[in-house]
Amino acid sequence: MPNHIKSATAINVRLVAMLSLIKAIYPARLSVSELQDALASVGHPYSRRSIERHLVGFAATGLVEGDGEAPQGWRLTQVGKEFLGVQS
Repeated sequence: MPNHIKSATAINVRLVAMLSLIKAIYPARLSVSELQDALASVGHPYSRRSIERHLVGFAATGLVEGDGEAPQGWRLTQVGKEFLGVQS
């Protein structure tokens, strides 16, 4: 399998893992540091900057939102809850 396919697959798996972790803790929020630690604990070490980039991308699609606190916390939006099948 070519490296770019392996790399794209690894990124996709990490993105799914990230959303799964945010879903699992809903309605609570996760900081980038908490998300980074949780990802590492399930075998997906990830740089802080990459996590921030992906969260901004998820926010642009309406799946997550930042809470404006310091440090920034992230949680699912209504759209994200519907997309991931969260029952409230």
